[in-house]
Amino acid sequence: MKKNILFLTMGASLSFLVAFNVFSPNKQAEVNEYEGKLIFSDCQPTNKNYDVVGQEKLGTLYNGMSYQTIKKKLLKKAEKTNIQFDGIILEDDGTGQNFKGILIKFK
Repeated sequence: MKKNILFLTMGASLSFLVAFNVFSPNKQAEVNEYEGKLIFSDCQPTNKNYDVVGQEKLGTLYNGMSYQTIKKKLLKKAEKTNIQFDGIILEDDGTGQNFKGILIKFK
């Protein structure tokens, strides 16, 4: 019986800690909107109720260009696909040389 109470207490404590870390108000932000599209740069939407509807990539040709230029080029490429999307998640490959935009549509 003591073991059950111990495990129940430990489980409840662990659940509380995990929930606090996941739903911390410090992890929320307001993202910028550019040309009517939400821009998520180095972050993910907190509203997970979306579908990935496409992806656009920029290669090493854009290496060394400004963030603003990369953002504009990715959005321009995405809009040419005629895919309906609400936002774009901007990512790089960790080297700062290859960039991609993940197109998302909220449900």
